[in-house]
Amino acid sequence: MNEGGFAVYKNIQTYFQEHRQELLDDIQSLIRIPSVTAPPQEDAPFGPCCAKVLDEAVHLAKKFGLSAHILEHKVAYADLNKLPPQLDILVHLDVVPPGDGWTITQPFVPLSKDGKLYGRGASDDKGPAAAALYAMRAVKELGIPMKYNTRLILGADEETGSRDMDCYYRHFSEAPCSFSPDGEYPVINLEKGGIYTSYSGAWEGDSPLPCVLSVDGGTVGNAIPGKAQAVTMGLDWETAVKIARETEILTGIAFTLARQGEQILIQAQGQSAHASTPWEGRSAITGLLQLLQALPFAPCPGLTTLHGLSSLFPHGEFYGQGAGISQSDEKSGPLTLTSNVIHYTPNSITGRVDCRVPLCATEENTLHVLRRNMAKWGLHLPDHCSMLPPHYVPEDSPFVQTLLRCYEQVMDEPGRCLAIGGGTYAHFLKNGVAFGASKLGADYCIHGPNEYLVEEEILKTAQLFALTIVELCGK
Repeated sequence: MNEGGFAVYKNIQTYFQEHRQELLDDIQSLIRIPSVTAPPQEDAPFGPCCAKVLDEAVHLAKKFGLSAHILEHKVAYADLNKLPPQLDILVHLDVVPPGDGWTITQPFVPLSKDGKLYGRGASDDKGPAAAALYAMRAVKELGIPMKYNTRLILGADEETGSRDMDCYYRHFSEAPCSFSPDGEYPVINLEKGGIYTSYSGAWEGDSPLPCVLSVDGGTVGNAIPGKAQAVTMGLDWETAVKIARETEILTGIAFTLARQGEQILIQAQGQSAHASTPWEGRSAITGLLQLLQALPFAPCPGLTTLHGLSSLFPHGEFYGQGAGISQSDEKSGPLTLTSNVIHYTPNSITGRVDCRVPLCATEENTLHVLRRNMAKWGLHLPDHCSMLPPHYVPEDSPFVQTLLRCYEQVMDEPGRCLAIGGGTYAHFLKNGVAFGASKLGADYCIHGPNEYLVEEEILKTAQLFALTIVELCGK
């Protein structure tokens, strides 16, 4: 950075020292709106609170002298100026449901305490959204000369399908550069692709005793299930208890058994985790399937299918070896494969598969192989199932190098590129990356109780975004 650049950055630092509390207050105003996706209403396709939060963001943008508009009540955008486009910043203002277990404050009652700001959406993604808005405000109010426009795109459906961005890109083309502050620092330039699909199977034949009557576990395809249960008929109680205790030691899953007449209810307790990082959890489904394999059931078609499922998705194995699709590359790391939902009856089975694929994956070496190997056990993927390709922006691109340079200047630490198994708004953009706003490895309780942001970190993020705007769009 030259001498003029250092002077600009010093002005940005001073600006945010002066506007610190104002930024935090406006983040709180966004948190107070419980913008969880709800059934559509007139002029509110994602529910009234999602429409309200877009209105509030546009109100703030206009108050700061920015041009701002709402499209179809689904997505908003704010422009720094009327110059040619160069940078889009994509954020979202919808949040996941509040959930239980909050102890510091209520989910939509923001609270500043000990340098942290608590509330649902504080880190995901209302804090970063406000930081980006204030970065544009700072550049405008400081009178920094611009050569190109920066546009802030504010979505309201990221958590439930990204229909907001489908709407936006029907109206506009993507800018030459785009980033989304909905990940971790420094720069996420690679997002794995994926296969996110259901499976099913059905068969004829009786289930002689002892047998499995049902298996149920998981609720969503992208989360390692912490709970699952099975109902069996005709098992010897002492034998079942003995094998369950032995399997607990092998799997790390806790099993609770209860007699129900001639039936035994088996409940499995593991540890939930996001499917992009399955090693952080312990799947109750795969642990339960391992127990069912060990119990002395009579042979039948359904039992064979359960054994096949267990061989395809062995407990504690996340990398596709059992399904024959294990692969890895240097840039993106290994493929991950998990089965996170199951519903079994004596004559049918349904479930969901989550597979995160590296750059080296193709439909031929991944999806087609998975389909064939599951079919060997009578488990079928839908005909329309396809693979979402990985997304990659080269590290040596001028755009990424600019982001890394700005990061190092503001955060005073080395910048580097990261690959993730999850996905952001940037995944479908040719020159889009994730850029913050979470500190790498930090746990901000995102999607959990007591979600928070660190106040000094969000101030740094706002400074970083302002400097980035200057570097990418300034004269």
